[in-house]
Amino acid sequence: MPPRLRLNDRIAVANSPSDVASINRMIGDLVQALRTKGYDPYVFDPQYPANWAGLASKGINTLICYGGGIDGAAQMAPMLKGINTLMVSLDHPTYWMIEFSQFRAEHMGKAAFTFPSHSNIAFAQRILGNVPIHCLRHSAKSVETVPMNQRTGAIILVGNYMPEDEIATAIDRRPPDLRTIYDKALDDLKTRRVPSLEESLSRYFADPYGANREPFTWMCGMVDRTLRSRARRAALESLAGHKVEVIGRGWETLDLPDSVTLLGETDAALVVERFGNAKIIVNTMPYYVESHERLYEAAAHGCALVTADNAYNRARFAQCGAFYQNETEIGDLCAALLADPSALAAQSQAGVQLIRDRDGWDHRSGEILDLLNHVDDAPPQSLHRRYDLILDIQSANGKLDLSIEQLSQSSDILIRISPDQMNIALQIFAQARQYFPSHAMISMVTDRSVPNGFFNQAAEVLAQNGYQPLEANHAPSYAGMTARKG
Repeated sequence: MPPRLRLNDRIAVANSPSDVASINRMIGDLVQALRTKGYDPYVFDPQYPANWAGLASKGINTLICYGGGIDGAAQMAPMLKGINTLMVSLDHPTYWMIEFSQFRAEHMGKAAFTFPSHSNIAFAQRILGNVPIHCLRHSAKSVETVPMNQRTGAIILVGNYMPEDEIATAIDRRPPDLRTIYDKALDDLKTRRVPSLEESLSRYFADPYGANREPFTWMCGMVDRTLRSRARRAALESLAGHKVEVIGRGWETLDLPDSVTLLGETDAALVVERFGNAKIIVNTMPYYVESHERLYEAAAHGCALVTADNAYNRARFAQCGAFYQNETEIGDLCAALLADPSALAAQSQAGVQLIRDRDGWDHRSGEILDLLNHVDDAPPQSLHRRYDLILDIQSANGKLDLSIEQLSQSSDILIRISPDQMNIALQIFAQARQYFPSHAMISMVTDRSVPNGFFNQAAEVLAQNGYQPLEANHAPSYAGMTARKG
């Protein structure tokens, strides 16, 4: 079906503030593909509230957050009234679920959400409820490639490494029972007793998709980071003796052998350059992670793939990769590929053809336009709100006047406050026992960064009143904090 969007419709695309990650490169490729189809997307920096506030005045009626701008959209959702929005997650749902939930609650318009594989949808549906949720696979740009027999690079391992002592420190700041849950979930996933990350953890939380979604999704993220880091370290150990380039942060904490060249946290343009000269890309992920942008990028650049063995990878990349059940097999798989130039060349060509035939940006941008048409058919997002009560304290003049009766009936409360009214927030937290019921989850957001040390002060006040701070987020354009009864 041809897209119903008119070519003169104003589409906005949120950029990403990072030049290191691959997101900006993908956003740029998407924008170019839309322009090729005749559209003229407006690309903006999502770090600044004024850019969000100005979308309506520019005549924007459609917004795409393709991995970038998701946190900003969650905070600025009330400003997007009347703008159809497509929220695209490029990773496992756990990493954006809180922001998606907040956006869903605050956005008085039509929106749809996408995740990179069908297995993600059930998890997302449990938290987001009855909203349009779709599968949108990753993509990559078709490029001219160097023949395999002319490449001088060998193997690239890409991914950040997070030392487990850092993860343990973060977990130990939380209630003690979370460390027990963390250990049990790791054991379940190590032995593949459960099919997914969320199933390994949901059994240990009361109401994980409702009242406890914040600690549940936070723990999902910590377990996932642990397993990704373990897989990457095991892969590097398996590749002992091979010429390997490692891209990503955190690896400097390890004692790497001379055969490893550490490129570290590298500019996205240099990553593309290194892919163009590599023979093999090793992509290590836990078995439950299916689609990942690195596989598509590597295939587009004609690299052979060595990646985890799961149904998605075999169905999508059967002709351009080798698959491992255990990371200890990676070294032997790479050695076998390097010893067979004809097989290596065949896998290289298969990957290039895959992107050209069905997974390039010409195809994926068409799918995105179709999804935007579905957004227009969707019901308004205001049917189910995440928060029972929203307190707007933007200019309270130093006074606090709240309805005790109204608060006592609320279990999920959002406080929107301006940075110059931080003293009001502290007053609220200092009287938490009076104002909030014992089961309440309280969240606070502001549209600009708060003074240094505020959250430490707020955490101390909350702890004195029996509340356990769950997370605090800082960004140039907003800050937020969530706490619940400990």
